Amino acid sequence: MEQKTLTPAQVVLLKAFMDATSQQEADELAQVICYHYGQRLEAELSRLAENGKLAQEQLEELRKQHLRTPYRQ
Repeated sequence: MEQKTLTPAQVVLLKAFMDATSQQEADELAQVICYHYGQRLEAELSRLAENGKLAQEQLEELRKQHLRTPYRQ
């Protein structure tokens, strides 16, 4: 496997998680990251809706889809 370097964002995240002294702090950091990406997703969805590239009907259809990978039995 080829050795790759970390991106600047990965380095920042590693340093932040290294400073977390408890599981609660690590969970809080993860929650902040999830919130950040949730806000970015909402902004992009709004932009697509405003440009007419995404309609509420399309979102409802996506919401109904089952996209999970089935587990082997």
